[in-house]
Formats: sequence, structure tokens, C-alpha cells
Amino acid sequence: MPKLTLTVTNLTPLLTHGADGDTPELRAPSVRGVLRYWLRTALGAKIGNRENVLHDEESRYLGSTGQSSAVSVRVISRGMDANTSGELRVLPERMRQTGFDPEGEFRIVLTTHPLADWQVLVNSPLLAGLYLMLNLGGLGKRSRRGSGNLHVLNAKLSQVADPGNVVDGLAFTPADGAALAAYLRDMLAEVHRLVPVEFHDFPTYPTLVPGHARVLVGERPTYTADEALDVLWRTSGPYHHDGGVFGDIRPRRSSAIHMRVNRSEDGYHPVVTVMRSGERSGNWARMKDFMDRCEDNGFTRVYGEDWQ
Repeated sequence: MPKLTLTVTNLTPLLTHGADGDTPELRAPSVRGVLRYWLRTALGAKIGNRENVLHDEESRYLGSTGQSSAVSVRVISRGMDANTSGELRVLPERMRQTGFDPEGEFRIVLTTHPLADWQVLVNSPLLAGLYLMLNLGGLGKRSRRGSGNLHVLNAKLSQVADPGNVVDGLAFTPADGAALAAYLRDMLAEVHRLVPVEFHDFPTYPTLVPGHARVLVGERPTYTADEALDVLWRTSGPYHHDGGVFGDIRPRRSSAIHMRVNRSEDGYHPVVTVMRSGERSGNWARMKDFMDRCEDNGFTRVYGEDWQ
């Protein structure tokens, strides 16, 4: 059975805890859940707001209560150092928790089901979701604020005669900020090759479509991941208490912003992904102000059109 093995490091603390509420655990269902989120994000560009069709399509790859998954997901986390001090932080500074120290190393193993098409690992929407998870998302609590940002150290695709450029595309360290921006542009173009954009209306859930999403990258490197997170926090400072920008409690609304750190040979770079969805009446004009402020402060737009 074809198998994709990713050796990854967490550039930032991975905030999590286990069943006892204290001891950190990194489990396959957590990775699987994040991968499902980004698979939905990719599929939305084609399927749009047809939730029943979306559910059926994502179930083809990651299964459901009535359908087996095309792949199994396994995590081997022996290279991770648990930290139970409660002092690990991402954003904001005051929110410190338990989890795994940065620069750990673990493996994510995806194996195809015996009856699944082997191309599910090299030429399918699932690969698009994997690209997005590894480059725009994060794992663990506060994953939208810099927790568990992954960098692929090595990718190995076994029992596949012609893996194409999949392995090189997953395990790549850009030379500098400009090369990182170019890589993200190419990666996002590949995502849309795997899942063509056919939907252009206002999405009801986070969806990667050019008219309703943007990806911004800070090309200027910092020496540490913490410094890159600080750049994100300072840039977003005027917007921290705006409902509809960073999420809200009443009514309950998740943040439309994913902030994370990526790495080049030069150092660490802040990356911002914004996907507007849900109600057209959201405070999207304020969100546009936030994105404009990012671009005014040295971020380069690598994806997305001007919002109307």
C-alpha cells in the first residue's frame, strides 16, 4: 500500500494536553481533524456552499460514520519534549499553557486503504489540504495564533512508481523571504490545480477562493520564531478587540485570521491567512484595514484579489 511519511519539526510551541488535562499528548485524531479542516477549505473553491456535497466529497478522503477513510493517519512522536510548566506561549503573551517545546521532531504517516486509488497521496484534493495544513495552519490549542506551526524536514513516498514533484514540494526550505513568497505562490497555484476554482460567491465557511481570501508573508526574516510572532502581534495590535476580526464570543464566531511562522534559510517569517465567510454583514471593512496595515508594514500579498 502506498505510504507518505513526513518527518516534521514544530517551529513554535505545540500547545496541547492529554486525557488527564495536564500531560501533553500528540494524537493522530488531532492531526486528522486539522487536515480535514484544510481539505474543506480547498474543496470549497470548487463545491461552494453546497454543504451536503462538501460532506460527501470530504468523506471520500477522510471518511465519515458511514464510510471508511481512503487513508489512515498515524503519528510517531518520540522526538517531542513535553513541557508541563504551563509557561509555553504563542499569541498573546499572557496566555501560557502546557504542550511540547519548539524544535521537536515527529512523523506523520499517511497510508492508503487497500481499496483506495494510490493517487490519493499524489494527485487529489487530500494533497491540496495537506499543503495548506503544513504551510498555512497549525496544530493544537490556539492554532490560529501560532501554535504547532510545522516545517517538513523530509518526505518519503513509498510504493509509488512516479511520485512526481510531490516529495520535493512538501520538503522544501526556501533560501530567503522572497523565495518563501515565491514558494507559497507556487504551492497555492498547485492547490488550485488539484481543486479548480469554480465558486466565486460569498462562502458560508472558510474557503480558499481569490475573491474572499488573502495570504500575506513577511519577507524580512527574524532570528527566532518568537520574534516573528511578536511582529504579528504588533501589526495586529489595533484590531485585537474588534469583533468579527479576531472572532467573538457573543455571538460565537471563530477568527477569520490564521497567524503563523514559516522558516527559510535566513530565519523565520510571519504569515497571515484571512478567509472571510459566514455573514455578509461581518466587519469585513475593518478586516480589510487590517490586511492593508500588514502590507504597509512589510508583508507581501502572495494570494488573493482586492475585496469588494
